[in-house]
Amino acid sequence: MTRMRLILGLALLLAGIGAPVTLPAQSQSAISLREAIETETVKGDLKKALEQYRKLADGKDREVAAQALLRMGRVYELLQSAEAQKVYDRIIARFPEQKDAVAKAQAKLRAGATPTALAHSRVWDVTTDSQKPLSQDFDASEGSVSTDGRYLCFTAGVEEGTRYHSYLAVHDVTNGTDRILTNAPKADSGEGCSFSPAGDQIAYPWHDDSPGKDWELRVVGLADKATPRTLLKSSSRWYGTPAWSPDGRSIAVQEVEGNESTGRSQAILVALQDGTTRVLPSPGGWRMFFSPDGRYLALDRRPAGSTAERDVFVLLMDRSQEVNVTTFPSNDFVMGWSPDSSRVLFASDRGGSIGLYAVTVVEGRQGALTLLKSDIGQAAPMGVTSSGALHYHARSGGPSWFLQSVQCDPGERCASTPVPLGAADRRILNWSPDGKHLAYLRPGTPSGGVNLTIRSIEGGTRDVLEKSAVLAVSWAPDSRMLAASGFNRIWLVDVERAQAKELSLSSGMGQIPALAWSRDQRRLYYARMVSSTVGGQVAALFERDLESGSEREILRRPATAPLRGWALSSDGQSIWAVATDTATQISDLVTLPVAGGEARVVARRPFMGGLSFSPDGRFVATVSLNASAKTTAVLLVPTAGGEARDLIRVTEPSEVRNVMWGPDSRSILFRRRASTESRAELWRVPIDGGEARKVEGAVELEMGLAVALSPDGRQLAFIRGDGGGAVKSEVWKLENFLPSIAK
Repeated sequence: MTRMRLILGLALLLAGIGAPVTLPAQSQSAISLREAIETETVKGDLKKALEQYRKLADGKDREVAAQALLRMGRVYELLQSAEAQKVYDRIIARFPEQKDAVAKAQAKLRAGATPTALAHSRVWDVTTDSQKPLSQDFDASEGSVSTDGRYLCFTAGVEEGTRYHSYLAVHDVTNGTDRILTNAPKADSGEGCSFSPAGDQIAYPWHDDSPGKDWELRVVGLADKATPRTLLKSSSRWYGTPAWSPDGRSIAVQEVEGNESTGRSQAILVALQDGTTRVLPSPGGWRMFFSPDGRYLALDRRPAGSTAERDVFVLLMDRSQEVNVTTFPSNDFVMGWSPDSSRVLFASDRGGSIGLYAVTVVEGRQGALTLLKSDIGQAAPMGVTSSGALHYHARSGGPSWFLQSVQCDPGERCASTPVPLGAADRRILNWSPDGKHLAYLRPGTPSGGVNLTIRSIEGGTRDVLEKSAVLAVSWAPDSRMLAASGFNRIWLVDVERAQAKELSLSSGMGQIPALAWSRDQRRLYYARMVSSTVGGQVAALFERDLESGSEREILRRPATAPLRGWALSSDGQSIWAVATDTATQISDLVTLPVAGGEARVVARRPFMGGLSFSPDGRFVATVSLNASAKTTAVLLVPTAGGEARDLIRVTEPSEVRNVMWGPDSRSILFRRRASTESRAELWRVPIDGGEARKVEGAVELEMGLAVALSPDGRQLAFIRGDGGGAVKSEVWKLENFLPSIAK
């Protein structure tokens, strides 16, 4: 949006209380008032806006002062504060010559200065649902509400003998009962669902996660044992949460080939009668909502060719045109429509915390924006009923994790005060070889999920994979590319462009928990599941040629001593792997040339963990856990041959974990804690036989959360949790927020 368009739009927003106000064109106070209105309506910072209005109200420009007081009253109304009445009284008493402002203040007082109170109530406590037996798990995070507000659709996970299955389910809000539609199995990953306008059918994507199975878009009636009907089917594409048209004749859905954020996607319209499809001129979004009059389809996505935050787009169904209606630099997520189809509701972090906003849509054009409620938290949209009640799913409680870092003198001391770097997931921290970037996971949309994020040491961050269920990452040697893996998926990420492409893999590969690049960056190494000769599956190591896509098996161990961890040597010439006997819990550290050859056992110790090579490639370090002796040790193994030796061994309740090399290859850093009740400390042990010592000034760490030392040893990044409480899963509704827009 240009500056001129913004100023013109804000001048019209002065009419949020009535007709447009004419201000002196060159008045500095008029410009300040427009800036204050931008703070209130665009940035959503009500506290700062009140401060700006208050200064203007005390100024010498009486016309602007009166208008500032009107805006103050409006903000106090939004905050449900009795101060609104005092402000309107002040206008009448102190500005009698400002006829327009006085008339509006008097109208406000006659109507009651404070609008109908917002009603915010819990509809369903999913966590403590008394109808739910212990053998079932309910997930409403991608569910929907029926138009009349009576039903909520969701995913129910059910233990059936030794198997776990997911089904479509319905919660009756009026009597609190749940009904699992065993005739309607769902994808185990729990994709969304939505009710038809009449409330008698539910549309949902289906997939059983088995190799060779298609994705389907299905519709099922609510009658007992109704047979699901398949509308769409694909072996290479998957579907988002469907959106019903208001007339019930068609369904809009996002069709994705690859990953949601980096794969090819499009919005399609499916006719319910015969299943014919029409491609819409939009990439679509995971959640989409038709306006009640059927003229528009609202969705959120990243702007084309951009790595910026998400915006809300409106697709004009009769013109095949898509318009961005939230062009402010913030993360915006669609929540639904007002019942009169005039406004899109969306969640946004533009005010600092996540608030609920409405933006007017006139013939597809962006209009006035209004903050409806601040601090709604992580809210996943479930739709708006015909009476105007917004329903959303909220997940709260449980631990939260945050990325922090401290500056260090290589191997000697670290700062005691960490620098907070924002929310993060606990699993992944990985420095690029040049030390300029850090890869980690952080919370994604308000509806949940995590994004793979790249942070520059200069301070900027970019999300490169959204809601991608990443299990592992590996930087290419030149630090310009990054490989990420998940369930049956591998992505290659161009870090400079923040673009990713998904490799075409054969089905049934399962989880890919680790991967590594060859030194020439032409091949990837990873472990995946293969069928065992004695039944079941075991992990095997493979090499993949990135140009041809061909795959070569390198190492497989029997099911009685499966692979537990592995790493590529520093020179890229050999694979080192840990295979642990399931009966004795004794591990073999084995190595073999990448080019091929027999594996040889280098060391045998009680249960060994992950492997870490020294920068000079002369040693590999790991941790050995001896359950019978109740000890843990940092183990050093020469790569050229020779005896493995313990650098430090501790006895329970003390333990050591997570080895990291100093940049000079002469010392190893690790976490050590005194007991299971205490946090860990950062320790350093020389490899020449010197004494292990606590790193001076280092902050306390947590044993089970990720930690990573930069290649130059000067920055320690780590994840820290807040402990949290019990996880809560709830459905809430918000009422009486729409009238506040019109007043």
